[in-house]
Amino acid sequence: MLNQSFDNKIYEVSEIKDIFNYSHNSPILIEISGTPNSGKTTALNTLEIALRRSKIKNVKILYESAKLCPISNKYSPQFNYWTSYETLKSILECIDKKYNYIICERGAFDTLCWMTTYFLDKKITEEQYKTLINLYSSFDWTDILKYILLVKCSTHAALSRETTNDLIRKHGSIVNSTIITKYNNSFDLALNQFKNKNCSYSIIDTTNMTNNESNIKICSSILEFIKHIRPVNN
Repeated sequence: MLNQSFDNKIYEVSEIKDIFNYSHNSPILIEISGTPNSGKTTALNTLEIALRRSKIKNVKILYESAKLCPISNKYSPQFNYWTSYETLKSILECIDKKYNYIICERGAFDTLCWMTTYFLDKKITEEQYKTLINLYSSFDWTDILKYILLVKCSTHAALSRETTNDLIRKHGSIVNSTIITKYNNSFDLALNQFKNKNCSYSIIDTTNMTNNESNIKICSSILEFIKHIRPVNN
């Protein structure tokens, strides 16, 4: 696994068009995962607007499926079983529709992070953990997954951003200091699962960034990676 790092950049429409004006033999899957409230969704919204304004049609952005999950206990293995299968279903649909690029918010890597968190928290056994790792590693998404963008921030920053626009101070079942800390601690172990795969990664810490700074950093990391791997145009 190769660690890639790219500089911040502002793009012209023509440059974005040029970045995506290439085809591959199979879809390129990019996953953006990391700490809650680290800026992932906001950055993907920004990127989606840029793609729409540039009239890019061969890219599909998949937002996290956790918001759709009907299971009430968010900190349970069942919750993440459901979200991982729902995400896989969406990826398979994108493959069938022949998108060249699929940018997914929380996918295989995020699933491994949560399984690692559950294992360390003794919510699943070691045998279950190994079985789940093998299962999720065998899905189609791992064959086309080429880039993991891990966006992290401190527990304090995540909690501060959660309550910025609230009148009362109340943390949820996932966005609280205990769960965020446990989840952040799972990153290194989860990354180890990708060592033997043809997958690059970058780590961005947005703890001390403004919204605009994190948006530019995250979006430029995705775009520069796509530019980095593009083949000769057909």
